[in-house]
Amino acid sequence: MSKKRERIRQTDKEKDVTLVRIAIYMRLSKTDETMREESNSISMQRILIRTYIASHFTECEVMEYQEM
Repeated sequence: MSKKRERIRQTDKEKDVTLVRIAIYMRLSKTDETMREESNSISMQRILIRTYIASHFTECEVMEYQEM
């Protein structure tokens, strides 16, 4: 196979890469409602979840959701 064809096939493979989207859901407690700054609970949830994502998914888009 010629080098030109190999390059074309590599380019086609690169186009097939699908972006993985991961949604993070963090639930706030009632005490979080009155706080102006983020609670330790939410900070720890974010750290744990993002650490897991970073170690298991190399390329992804992370969206974050919070609910009271």
